Amino acid sequence: MTPAALPDPRRNAYRRDLAAESLRGLVEAERYVRGEPRQVGIPVLSLRREPRFDATLDTEILLGETVSVYDESEGWAWVQSTRDGYVGYLRPSALSAQIKRATHRVQALGTFLYPSADVKAARGCSSA
Repeated sequence: MTPAALPDPRRNAYRRDLAAESLRGLVEAERYVRGEPRQVGIPVLSLRREPRFDATLDTEILLGETVSVYDESEGWAWVQSTRDGYVGYLRPSALSAQIKRATHRVQALGTFLYPSADVKAARGCSSA
């Protein structure tokens, strides 16, 4: 396949040595694997183009979002974001194998925080 005909590697999980099983027949790789689902366990996790802290930052993955992990090596995981499809490297220590469903969704840029389940309780303000 010519380079122009290849899928965008920023949004499709493939490298010369490894590719997502779903790309078999579309790209050439030494081996194909099914990704292992993981969930982000910290507020914000940077997804980098290469396994280095000074590498280009392509996107960020937020607390509770899920990724498919295709490879782990030397303290880095090569993953694909479930939400937007971006592929890159991140620190696997920030991921959990236990996937928890979201119970709430913030839809406002700012909201009040209450110390208890009582709208008459003293409140503070937080921005999302």
